[in-house]
Amino acid sequence: MLFVSSSRCRSLSAGGTPRNSVDIERPTHLRKPELQRTVRFPSSDIDHNTFIRIDSWNNRNNRSDAETAQCKQSIRDRLTSWWENLSRKNFIILVTSALIVLFLIALALVLIIVFVINGNNDPNDPKKNNPTTMTPTSPGSSTTRTLPFLKGSVSGSASHFYPIYPLPESVEPDLREYKFRNRFIGYGNGTLFLTDSDRIDTNYTQIEFDLSEGMDNSTCSNCTVLAVADECFNQTEADNCTVSKSIFCCYNCTGLSSTFCYVQGVIYRTSGLLIEQRVSASAASLSIVTSSLQQTCSFQLHRIDSSPSQFYDGPLEHCYVPAPNTTTPIPPVQLQKAMSVASVTANIQKDPSFSYLVFVDEQGSVVIVNQSAKFDLLFGPVQLDISGPIVNLTVSFYAGERILIAIVQKDKFYVVRFNTKSQCISILLSKFHKFQYDGELQKGEWIDEKLLLWFRTEDGPNMVVFTFLFPSDAYCVY
Repeated sequence: MLFVSSSRCRSLSAGGTPRNSVDIERPTHLRKPELQRTVRFPSSDIDHNTFIRIDSWNNRNNRSDAETAQCKQSIRDRLTSWWENLSRKNFIILVTSALIVLFLIALALVLIIVFVINGNNDPNDPKKNNPTTMTPTSPGSSTTRTLPFLKGSVSGSASHFYPIYPLPESVEPDLREYKFRNRFIGYGNGTLFLTDSDRIDTNYTQIEFDLSEGMDNSTCSNCTVLAVADECFNQTEADNCTVSKSIFCCYNCTGLSSTFCYVQGVIYRTSGLLIEQRVSASAASLSIVTSSLQQTCSFQLHRIDSSPSQFYDGPLEHCYVPAPNTTTPIPPVQLQKAMSVASVTANIQKDPSFSYLVFVDEQGSVVIVNQSAKFDLLFGPVQLDISGPIVNLTVSFYAGERILIAIVQKDKFYVVRFNTKSQCISILLSKFHKFQYDGELQKGEWIDEKLLLWFRTEDGPNMVVFTFLFPSDAYCVY
């Protein structure tokens, strides 16, 4: 039997537990927990549900970081494995493909830059056409006006060779009142050659054609056939094509008349210089303009009709500037020293005189004169710095409103376009266009809005047609 002292019992009965004492009265699993214990929710703001959400979020972040690291490690391992297993052949193919892709990208960038630059220089864009302006002064008037220069370019050319023998002395486009009929008329050594403009083989019409039948015993250095009847182009009717169904002019002739023209049996002689010749739409009449610059500085239009047979001589137009307080004609030195002169008759059948005069002055500039307004200066000088011999100055009147001018030299040509309604003037961007073709250049001629040059070669004529690209000249900003 065990006995406990009274003091010890008091201590226990009071409920205290002395240090280093052992509670032997209650089993271990029934003992009270310690007073200092871990509190699961230290803050009163966090309850059980909030804790669950925070704990779940932390777990998801930890899992995501682990998966990302594992994915990166997997990609790295795959790339490393692929690189180590890459063969030399596949490596070369890969590098070549990469270089090709880079080249294509660089090429695309270059093309984009070129297109942008060309778009900024597009002559058809009126916003990019900041035209050079001039202020010409009209003779007889102190007023000035400013006209713009629009810039164009040669857009293309086509060369057609015609193996015609014997060689023709002249080749003319079949023009009726400024309209090209897609046919050429060649003449030489008593032979007439007729062919379509798009025919490049030997299939052409050749007719014996002795112009002396209509020359009235005159001897001339050269002749040009300007038109023949339509049936002459039909090979089945070619035998009926005679000189009496043609229009031609001869130059540098003996006798008092240096030039004469034949219009279907009607002969007209003149001693003046021929600066314009136009065939009517029906090929029944011919209008010509003659000039006498050195003697009287005058111009005159003549019209020869074959049906009925008659002549018309327009008024003699003197090229003078009225002096102050006098009517004495003063020949302008500028015109008399011109390098080349041509005229334009706007309406061949109705105009009593020619409409416009075009000439290249001694400074190499182009001047346009309105004869209908008593030689009022329309525009000029258009300073093109033309120098050297001029093969010919060809002028046309297109679409009833546009004067087309071409100054042709042996290796280049200049082009000027003047819109009589809008007063717009256009020139080539580089002023002139150089060319080089086989044969000897004979002349240039407008066919509609295209320029035709014909070269004489040993094997036949070489016909070259130039096309142009000009901005719209319907309206110009002054």
